[in-house]
Amino acid sequence: MEELKQPIVFAFLKDNKLQVFRADTFNTITQDFAKIYHYSPSQVEIVLNNVRNGCNNMGTNLMKFLAGKENIQFANGDKNDAIDHLSATEKKMRRWGEFEVRVHPFIGYEEDYTYPEKWKIQAEIANLQDAIEIHKFKVIDNEN
Repeated sequence: MEELKQPIVFAFLKDNKLQVFRADTFNTITQDFAKIYHYSPSQVEIVLNNVRNGCNNMGTNLMKFLAGKENIQFANGDKNDAIDHLSATEKKMRRWGEFEVRVHPFIGYEEDYTYPEKWKIQAEIANLQDAIEIHKFKVIDNEN
């Protein structure tokens, strides 16, 4: 069996202060339950591209497109809630103006790929290891 790479999370910081973590593929952000990835340069690039797209509201536009399709089902059944939630996330990132996305080593999933218990996640968040990579973002409101 192939050995898994270093588990990581993506942390968002504003003015050097931790704000949130990436929670899922659609740029949802959270303070408590970070999505755990495995480190690779291609994984980092995928996430960074998604963050860039989120700064341009592309996630909301994609979600609206998907909501217009008849055969698409949403987890909670309400496509408007999903669109509003994603839009709020993207607006928050835009309001930050300048922020960083840091790639931090993290604990992995449990033996059977179960998300770690809440207390383990909270302990890891309270004692984050130094970032493997730091990426800076700047959102410009009015560009000529």
